[in-house]
Amino acid sequence: MAQRTGAKSTKKPPKDATPAAQKEFDRLSARYFDWIMRQYPGTATYMGIHDYDDRLTNYAPKALESRKEKVKEFYNSFKNIPSRGLDLNSKLERQLIIDKLAVEIAFEKKWAAEERDPGLFLDDGVYSCYAITVRDCGDAEEAAQKMTERLLGIPRMLTQGKKLVNRPTKINCDIAMLSGQGAISFFKDTVAKFAKRVKAAKTRQAMRDAAQIAENAVQDYLDWITAEMIPIATDEFAIGREMFDMMLKKSHQLDIDAQDLLKLGKRAYKETLKQLTTTAARLSKRYSWEQQVEILKRDHPTNSELVQYYADEMKRAKRFVIERRLVDIPEGEKIDVVPTPEFARPIIPYAAYISPAPYEREQRGIFWVTPVDRDKSPVEMEEQLRGHSVHGIVITALHEAYPGHHLQLTVGNLLKKRPLRMLLGTSVFNEGWALYCEQLMWEQGFYDDLRARLLQLKDQLWRVCRVILDVNLHVGGWSFEQGVAFLVEKAMLERPNAEAEVRRYCQTPTQPMSYLVGKEQVLEVLSDYKAKRGPAFNLRQFHNELISHGSLPVKQLRLLMNLPKTK
Repeated sequence: MAQRTGAKSTKKPPKDATPAAQKEFDRLSARYFDWIMRQYPGTATYMGIHDYDDRLTNYAPKALESRKEKVKEFYNSFKNIPSRGLDLNSKLERQLIIDKLAVEIAFEKKWAAEERDPGLFLDDGVYSCYAITVRDCGDAEEAAQKMTERLLGIPRMLTQGKKLVNRPTKINCDIAMLSGQGAISFFKDTVAKFAKRVKAAKTRQAMRDAAQIAENAVQDYLDWITAEMIPIATDEFAIGREMFDMMLKKSHQLDIDAQDLLKLGKRAYKETLKQLTTTAARLSKRYSWEQQVEILKRDHPTNSELVQYYADEMKRAKRFVIERRLVDIPEGEKIDVVPTPEFARPIIPYAAYISPAPYEREQRGIFWVTPVDRDKSPVEMEEQLRGHSVHGIVITALHEAYPGHHLQLTVGNLLKKRPLRMLLGTSVFNEGWALYCEQLMWEQGFYDDLRARLLQLKDQLWRVCRVILDVNLHVGGWSFEQGVAFLVEKAMLERPNAEAEVRRYCQTPTQPMSYLVGKEQVLEVLSDYKAKRGPAFNLRQFHNELISHGSLPVKQLRLLMNLPKTK
């Protein structure tokens, strides 16, 4: 595999850059990064920083207040560094971190997750423990000791959560109950398997005992949610127009508001429907596109075959990318395709991806594939499996792995010497790149079966529906049930999968719109890059340069690629 040959900047610092300002920015960036790692030990483990692997986030009231004050302090400190004294990369990072902290401060005033989401504490504890199983946390003995300490910390974390949640939402309570059951399965299954790696009987037993303590604490927490949270929970998951528009502008650097976004979604819906109808007509004059999609859903792997089927398609996509020289793949990267852990399945109906740790030597990504819940009835199991058509798995595999998320995020990890860049980014570019890759691989001939193309367009329609839902759920007053019905009717999702999707949308405002908006931005950058390069345009060179800057908003990528601003 070739090394990435993207755009390493050889430009000298601008004339107005000053050593004092640049040094202060670099020091402050490193200090902020280190502070985040100390405050959120689970995040540090995922990053490959292992100084805090035996700890969990402290949600004591004093710790929370201290964090809020520190965020304001960092916000003011970054603002006080003059932009004119910085090089281009630092100028962009400075503005992005200021905007990021501004959104964080605004959220804390009205939408603080600690007050609204009982699942926050469950997820933090369980994901932090899960991180020990997928990161390089030392040999089996050392990793087991760290896992034991985190497991023993879960009761304290949940007790803190009980004192903080005072205005829960029904959606958050529902997700917390599902996640809690998944957490118990995690203790019984994943932790138990992890314990078998440990040779020392004493260490192994200590971890098993800790897992039982954590399990008991989670069950007690679920009983508390049922008895005290659900009766007072509200339907107020929507963040409202002001906060939504602020996130579009500051979190994603978009020059549009909620109404512009809704118009974009409705226009794209009509365009994608037209493409679906045309493609379906090429396949069959007898059946509509909806009928053909239903027919194609019948052709799926069995539950036991599911993970391997995705793995095989992922490998095929990687070979194609290398053979066609579409984009360079860094040496040494790897990816494991595994079943989605049970604690994550309530909001991941199909597949998801966890990137390699930027600060670990081995760059190994994790590709989650969500199998069917064996506790469901045969009818429900079949309905969920229909979301994994063999003609659509090829699309998901390239989206999550090559040349999609895994490749882009692994290349982004090469920027680890800029610690602030590891914390800055937007789902608009990440998801936009992956959705762009779906179209790219069709155009390049990776999948030339019209049945796969039909399902790719059906999935594109689903991403378009996400835009419409994102706005209507958080600005337009739609209920959870309206959102589910919309996905089932308009995007043809299976109801169990639609419910999982809408749960996530309610918790992650402005993320669902990222796919379509990001893809359109990438296509605009491609057009401008072609115009600039003229006869010298090279698609591989474009891809290498585009993904060489991390997950920055496209507005900033344009500056780094010396392209004109969008009109």
